[in-house]
Amino acid sequence: MRRFAAATVSTALAVVVLNACGGGSDTDEYCDAIESTQGDLSAIDTPTPTNEAFSDALSAIQDIADKAPSSSKDDWQTVADKLAAVQKALEDAGLNIEDLTDPSKLGSADPSDMEAIQKSVTDLGEVQEIASNLQTEVKEDCNIDLS
Repeated sequence: MRRFAAATVSTALAVVVLNACGGGSDTDEYCDAIESTQGDLSAIDTPTPTNEAFSDALSAIQDIADKAPSSSKDDWQTVADKLAAVQKALEDAGLNIEDLTDPSKLGSADPSDMEAIQKSVTDLGEVQEIASNLQTEVKEDCNIDLS
């Protein structure tokens, strides 16, 4: 289960974060936020994201959510909240994103903490449709292709 959790977290983060790089707005501030955070968002597209990349991606998505127009603000906030829940579950277990590739650290984690991590990752996977919609919106409204 621990190896599954690590693989699932990495995959879910990459899919959700990269697909979430979209939104709908005609405001320069919003589109500029998306443009300026592309590096932070793409840095998490790896089988083993670093703690820094994960934190930067979470901050970038929260920044976009804060600047998003009302038509997509809730969707961006949902993505940010789901990522934050993964981070919190890891922190509550005394782990971080990089620990998911370390069998010794996963083996020493409390089973209930591992269940919470798995739940947060499963919940993160539920935002894929939202992320896809945001990706379409950002292409239309900001002329930024993040696929």
